[in-house]
Amino acid sequence: MQAIKMKQNNEKLLTYSYSIFLTTIIVIFFILTSDNLFHPFIIPVYLTGIIIGFDLISWFRGEIDIFDPVGFIGIFGYHFFFLAPILQIYWETEMSYVTQPDNWKTWVLGMGIINLFGVIIYRISRRYFDKKNYKIPILVKKWKLNTRKLIIISVPTLIVMFLLQTYIYISFGGISGYVNSYTSGDDGFSGMGFLFTISESFPIILLIVIVQLIKDKKYSKNTILLIFIFVLFIILKFYFGGIRGSRANTLWGIVWAAGIIHLFIKRFTRKTILLGAVGLLLFIFIYGVYKGAREDFFDIVSTETTIVELAEESGRGIETVLLGDLSRTQTQSYVLYRLVHYPETYDLAYGRSYLGDLAILIPKRIYPERPPTKVKEGTEILKGKGSYNPKGYVSSRIYGLTGEFMLNFGYIFSPLIFIILGYLISKVRLFLYTLNKQDARLYLYPFLVVLCFLVLVQDLDNIIFNVIKNLSIPILILLFSKQSLEIDNKSYKSNLD
Repeated sequence: MQAIKMKQNNEKLLTYSYSIFLTTIIVIFFILTSDNLFHPFIIPVYLTGIIIGFDLISWFRGEIDIFDPVGFIGIFGYHFFFLAPILQIYWETEMSYVTQPDNWKTWVLGMGIINLFGVIIYRISRRYFDKKNYKIPILVKKWKLNTRKLIIISVPTLIVMFLLQTYIYISFGGISGYVNSYTSGDDGFSGMGFLFTISESFPIILLIVIVQLIKDKKYSKNTILLIFIFVLFIILKFYFGGIRGSRANTLWGIVWAAGIIHLFIKRFTRKTILLGAVGLLLFIFIYGVYKGAREDFFDIVSTETTIVELAEESGRGIETVLLGDLSRTQTQSYVLYRLVHYPETYDLAYGRSYLGDLAILIPKRIYPERPPTKVKEGTEILKGKGSYNPKGYVSSRIYGLTGEFMLNFGYIFSPLIFIILGYLISKVRLFLYTLNKQDARLYLYPFLVVLCFLVLVQDLDNIIFNVIKNLSIPILILLFSKQSLEIDNKSYKSNLD
């Protein structure tokens, strides 16, 4: 036992050594290529990179499952906590539509310190919850799908979804009218969230049915077949809401689909996942250009304009992808700046924004005077008290886990919010490591992994909307198609501290 423990400790030490080496090399590269990085902000950012980099390296070394949320957060978190703050200063980017701080480095330093303590708290809390789960035997009921019931329920549901999506297009005068309504920024989609929840579940429900039908067949692992299924899924994602310009809706759907194929049909290698990650990054970039350029995007085909030029013209370059879509460094640093420098212009919400976020669960028809979401606090932290006007200007920025906490309770205790992240990831890991490999609930698992990252980068109202919109129909389909089978006690096992 002592030899095993010593070996584990040596492996951890080696993983940390790799993390230190990688992080140090990156810091040295940026410092050598820019005098702008000679500032104390690099210290907490560097230390945070080493700590979160441990999970990144663990994933690379195969110490954890490919779809373990710890590895998922390690990969995205390495950018979120380490690379993004450095790139923010390296590119000297500024926040649009606000008065800029005198020195962004000071506030990136402040957020670097907050994130350093936050990541430490995240790892400690995750270890605590993991060990707690490990000590408790768990009685697991296997969700076994009745394929016949799944087909009987899913086929008419899919028909309704398709007809509903087609009706939505017709009501906007066709697909072009649908796209124009989005690009014009009007309220054409107001009140249609319920319809989108139903219709846009079509691709994932169809994928579940297909995988359930073929997963035990010999031909199911055929590469050409899997590529066809995957391409079909992507095309359907675009038809069912993707062309509206929602990158998140399409991006996380693709990750969900990849997870289902990985868990039920053919295990992906880490090399494949990395190539897929590069593809997803390219997708976010191109889709962002489409979202920013709107109708001008299609001029690429008929003119000599390149997509890079169009990206710069529309303000949707690679900086927007890395610092806007996959980071909250800029927004959170600015919130910190306003809280410290102009405390008299903003009143802490003390949980009010969270109540407003939860209120979106109640339709406006039932509760027309429901409290505002975080947009009220978000507007007033940027423009001052009393600037929020629901019929005029409101800020649509997303502040992330730490940012929304600071809007409510300030910055001093903000690292404590990472306990929630540690708890969530521990629970999702429990889901993975205790379920039978053919359990139907694993069809939902990849979205739960995505949810761990969404909790880090989104606000509560965005998270609630994403959970309801993406999980409601699949959960109902699985519930009505399952037959439970009780199996033996299982203990939670994790090979990561």
